[in-house]
Amino acid sequence: MRNPIDTILRLTICVFLTSCAVKEAIDHHKEQQSRMTRSVNAYIGRSVADVAVDRGPPTNVVDVGSSKRDFQWEIMTERPERPMPAPGSGIAATVPPGQETCLVSFVASSTKDSPSLTDWIIESGQWKGVNC
Repeated sequence: MRNPIDTILRLTICVFLTSCAVKEAIDHHKEQQSRMTRSVNAYIGRSVADVAVDRGPPTNVVDVGSSKRDFQWEIMTERPERPMPAPGSGIAATVPPGQETCLVSFVASSTKDSPSLTDWIIESGQWKGVNC
């Protein structure tokens, strides 16, 4: 029979290690979100052509009226295996490697009749995806 103090000590170590993994995964996720927000916001006030130089041509363009368009880029990234907090719990789960899709969208306006990408000036941007 095991000593109760030994069992409590082992459980305490397990809880501590699990909480460290969860905290690291949450911190990593928050840092990634912050980086993506800064990246998207850096294009506000610039030309859509600047994004196209960095990311290639837009995947989709939607006319939203009033001389405005929504320029969208669908970005695929390889995802390595990593720990991540399971939704709705404080438990870390291992996410297997794979691909992730991130949708980056910029609303831009132009005053020209037949504008090119350089004529569209970005007013706002947003991104959607788990790990953009």
